Amino acid sequence: MEGSFTRVDGYERIWELTCPGPPEEVGRVRRWTRDVLHDSPHPDDAAPIVSELGSNALVHSASGSPNGSFHVSPHRSPGTVVLSVTDRAEARPSPTSRHRTRTTPTGAAWAWSQRWPTAYR
Repeated sequence: MEGSFTRVDGYERIWELTCPGPPEEVGRVRRWTRDVLHDSPHPDDAAPIVSELGSNALVHSASGSPNGSFHVSPHRSPGTVVLSVTDRAEARPSPTSRHRTRTTPTGAAWAWSQRWPTAYR
């Protein structure tokens, strides 16, 4: 796991992290996001969004393959946090079937992102 930090014009902070494909990396990305955004207004909201997007990258793309990886980049400027997760775009070699239950996660990042703009203005 490698990370970097850039400051643009003294106002914007951009962090970048590239992670290997094992599922345990999602937990590391969640903690890392909380750490780098610790002085922003809502790091505890950003962390599960990145976690969900990272999980989606591993499940639905080649990022979850043995040699896969995914890239995370939180961007912060005054009043704004942008979360970006980039996966290896090609589809996984073999499709997976998932049986839904009452507790199966289904788009938590989308639900949180829809709540975020109106909850914190």
